Amino acid sequence: MAAELIQLVYISKARLASTEADLHEIQSSSLRFNADHDITGLLLHRSGCFLHYLEGEPNAIDSLYNSIKTDPRHQDCRLLVRRTCESRSAPYWSMGVLDLDGADGDIEPTIADICALADDPRLSEDDARATEMIRKMTAIFVGHARAA
Repeated sequence: MAAELIQLVYISKARLASTEADLHEIQSSSLRFNADHDITGLLLHRSGCFLHYLEGEPNAIDSLYNSIKTDPRHQDCRLLVRRTCESRSAPYWSMGVLDLDGADGDIEPTIADICALADDPRLSEDDARATEMIRKMTAIFVGHARAA
């Protein structure tokens, strides 16, 4: 029997301005940790805000999220989605990181859609909306970044 998987999406703000070096360090440390704990996902960054999608076994994901919530580099950490899933949406990405600052203007409508979903209080209760958010996040990532 396959292990239970969950998907988790949260949004947070950086306490300090995030540089390219900061994002690289986040990715490097995440790659090591996630590989050891069978976690996959991606992180979108824009203007000091992080939108993070994680998937894996519940204990590993919940433990990581609890650690992130108390990380002094984050503030206003808000859980958007936590749900069980049958398969991974990002099975090949130990941790993909994409900085959307300065990204092509053609992704603005998709970013606006993701932000609208994130602000929707029904998101966590609406499986279709959660699926749409995760699909849009992975689509932006596939179209504009190289995953690790």
